[in-house]
Amino acid sequence: GGCHSPGGAAVVNNGIAMHLTAGEAYDSIVNQPSVQDASWTIVVPGDSAGSLLYLKVSSNNPPGGVRMPRFSPPLSDTEIGLIRDWIDQGALNN
Repeated sequence: GGCHSPGGAAVVNNGIAMHLTAGEAYDSIVNQPSVQDASWTIVVPGDSAGSLLYLKVSSNNPPGGVRMPRFSPPLSDTEIGLIRDWIDQGALNN
C-alpha cells in the first residue's frame, strides 16, 4: 500500500492525518487548508495552479516540502493531467 492508500491515512510531520477512505477523502482535501502551511489550500476547485495537491505531484520544488510521492517515482504525465483536469473542471465529488 502507498502512503495514501484506500482505507488508510497519510500522517504528516505534525501527526495530523489526511483521511483518504471512501466517503472521507473528498471532504478532507477540497477547500481545506494544508496542515503544513495554512496559507495553502489542498484543492481549490477550478484552480489547479493554486491547489497544493497539484503542485505537490507536478513540481520538483513544491511549497511545503518535497515532490510526492516521496519514496516512489513521480506520477506519469497522464496521471498528473488527470489530477489537473479534475481540479480545473471544478473538483467534483464523483
